[in-house]
Amino acid sequence: MAKILAITNDSERVYVALLNNGAADGARSAPIVSSRNTSEGIAAAIRNIKAKIGSNESDAAMALPDVDCILKTMDLGERTDRDLEMNLPYEFGEFIATGSESNYAYDYQVLPHAKGEEIRLLCAAVQRKAIYQCTDVAQDAKLNLVRLAPETVALGDLIVKNGMDGKPCCIIDIGADTVLIRIYRGIECLASHEIMGGVAVIREALQSRNLGFFEGTREERRVVFDQQLCRDAAAGVAANIISALAYFLEQRILKPYTPIYLMGEGSLIPNLCENLSRGIGTECMNIAKLIPGRIEDEYAAVLAPAIGAAMLR
Repeated sequence: MAKILAITNDSERVYVALLNNGAADGARSAPIVSSRNTSEGIAAAIRNIKAKIGSNESDAAMALPDVDCILKTMDLGERTDRDLEMNLPYEFGEFIATGSESNYAYDYQVLPHAKGEEIRLLCAAVQRKAIYQCTDVAQDAKLNLVRLAPETVALGDLIVKNGMDGKPCCIIDIGADTVLIRIYRGIECLASHEIMGGVAVIREALQSRNLGFFEGTREERRVVFDQQLCRDAAAGVAANIISALAYFLEQRILKPYTPIYLMGEGSLIPNLCENLSRGIGTECMNIAKLIPGRIEDEYAAVLAPAIGAAMLR
């Protein structure tokens, strides 16, 4: 697919990246009109962005939040594809209440394996209401939603596309209220851990000066980040992440010098990233380094999952 739009949004803004032959070719954002924070409001912001960049592309990709998805790995065994499709809903019986199976859509992907090894599958159950929300936005924006994937899977695909299939990698999503650590081996997420508490204090400090991660210049934001309140908050978030990573190292889930990539608002705060790199003893990189082509760190921080979804085969 030559060109495709990768799309995501939060409660305030919509973010769109254009991918051309598998490489990012710039990104833009637009506010969601507060009175229209519905699929139509999001669609209106998408149309606004498309008009600004002069894009006529109609194919789009989105990533589904983890809260709407259940993932598990399983062995194929002697089952045929037909058997698997029929029985896949029952494989999630421990997670989905009896009688609610039809509220989910199911899919699977064959994990990389050596010749002679047992075939393993990465399986997903996704809430249909989450899928409908995405298709409603696409329909209102007059787009063809051709790629839709769970966020964790989409990020894993970015790792594989960077030649790290089968190799360890860590992606840390530092948000306003939570931090999510994911540890991968290729596309497969081996472990994850959520830490309550993010960079909300720093976001509020920016807003007090009519700034945001997408408003104002980097220099204006840096002045805020250098305030003692923000430095203390960044140090606290970094300390919590370092403590969690130390546990993963102790349990040998994470290996020393595993590449670490940062996304989310916290990845755009220099002193937080510096604290992490210093405390871990290895450089923590912005997730933009996993995305081929041309994209700014600010956009990579929020669009990485959608871009990963767009690049899935």
